[in-house]
Amino acid sequence: MKDILNQKHLPKHLIAGGFLLLFVFLFSNQPWYFHLLTLAQILYVPWMMHTLLPDRSKSSYLFTVVMMISVLTVTINSIYIIDILGASIYLLYTFYVAYCGINRFLSRGFTHWEEIAIDVGMMYLSIGGLWFFASVAGIDTGFTAIITWLTAIHFHYAAFLLTVSIGLFGRFNKLPRTLFPLMLIMPMMQAIGITYFPWLELLSVTLYVGGLYIILWHTFKLKFASQLQKAALIISFGTVCLTIILSLLYVVGNVFGFWNISIQFMLQTHGLGNGIVFGFFTVLSWHFFTPDSLHKPKSFPISKIRGRWHQPQLVEFEKGLVDDMFFYGVSASCPQTIIDFYEQTEQFNLYAKVQWRRWFLPFAYSFKLVSYFIQQLNLPLLKHTVKMEGNIIKVSEHEDGRVKPRAWIRKINNRVVFKAIYSMHKKKEIPYMNIALPLPFSTMVGILSVKEENQTLHLSSIGNVGSDVGIYLAIGNYLMKLPLQEHFIVRESKVGHLEADHKMWIFGLPFMYIHYKIVNINQE
Repeated sequence: MKDILNQKHLPKHLIAGGFLLLFVFLFSNQPWYFHLLTLAQILYVPWMMHTLLPDRSKSSYLFTVVMMISVLTVTINSIYIIDILGASIYLLYTFYVAYCGINRFLSRGFTHWEEIAIDVGMMYLSIGGLWFFASVAGIDTGFTAIITWLTAIHFHYAAFLLTVSIGLFGRFNKLPRTLFPLMLIMPMMQAIGITYFPWLELLSVTLYVGGLYIILWHTFKLKFASQLQKAALIISFGTVCLTIILSLLYVVGNVFGFWNISIQFMLQTHGLGNGIVFGFFTVLSWHFFTPDSLHKPKSFPISKIRGRWHQPQLVEFEKGLVDDMFFYGVSASCPQTIIDFYEQTEQFNLYAKVQWRRWFLPFAYSFKLVSYFIQQLNLPLLKHTVKMEGNIIKVSEHEDGRVKPRAWIRKINNRVVFKAIYSMHKKKEIPYMNIALPLPFSTMVGILSVKEENQTLHLSSIGNVGSDVGIYLAIGNYLMKLPLQEHFIVRESKVGHLEADHKMWIFGLPFMYIHYKIVNINQE
């Protein structure tokens, strides 16, 4: 963990931001509620970014200072071209913050929801920058000027500050995992509801209320390294829990006509509460103490092959997917047919029946347009049993970068449907099957555990946090975990005959099932 109490002094650009704010309040002629956005832009956003990324380069700090001055000119200036320039610089800054969020996500992928919350919060800020630019430039958004400005405020406080704060709180590993996806989409749902559908706003605010009170409850329960941080977080989340009730009453009044709460009243209560109390104590709380990320970068051999892999002119065939199944800890009691299939794969015929879940069929048909041409993952859409033919070809270790790689090229009616390059690795004496599927400009990587159980073999990408198992996408130097899981169960039906079930999930939802019949050519 990183104890920022040992670094009590704020960066000079944040101190400068405080003086800039004082300058704004003294010399600006704009209504007070316009400064709620200025407060976030000049103080809260750079303060939170310093907490998240304290080791940024000097050029990024210089960019922050330029951004602050630009916002200042917009706030106190009345010359249109200067306002546009200042708003453009701030918009670029929010794009930079979004880029940092995207970069964080690509280096990790769909793992650790608390980190995804931080990534999404940083991306949300760019939407706030767009609404700010639209307001300054006088772009007709279809809404009144005050609604455009308030939408910019929403994406700075509810979407950026609150979402990032929830992510940092999640690093304590005390919040329910299912809470994060809900809280991530709420700011966008609320913004869409405010803009177009009052009933959607009512739903989002109602769900928001439930989620925020769960977080507040955990704030009281959790032990913090600093009592100052606990007090600041209780004030922060407690304030937003109170102001969200006002939002709920406001929306209920608009939807059902029970009462009429004015925007002016909401600005004086909801706006001031979030802008002054919630915003300040949020950034202050994480300044006291910033928990480290629970994510540990993966390190295992990754195929260097990208794009469409072509077999060499001088082909060397391999007889099996692996040389020795005992590498994976498979015992001598495992059915010999299973061992023979992996060690002498060329001696078996493969019959597959692919079944797609109905909800996923539109996506499957869309992907078919791509997979047909790239000749990868080009699986049938109909439930007919088809024969898969193919060969196992030796791949150069120098080209691939892994140990003893070999490509299993499967075809249906002489059309390539699947190209997988098999290898293996060990981590802490645990063996893994390491499979690469070349894709355009990238490679999908499947790291599977291998387990023998009750005369069956289980190969799975599902495992404990900290293990290598999973399905990843390697793009350049990035390795991001995908929201995919797969599980194979291979069993012997009779000597020389196998059956296998291949199940796949996306975001935990089953979307594909393949049943294989595998027969030794000498037994047909």
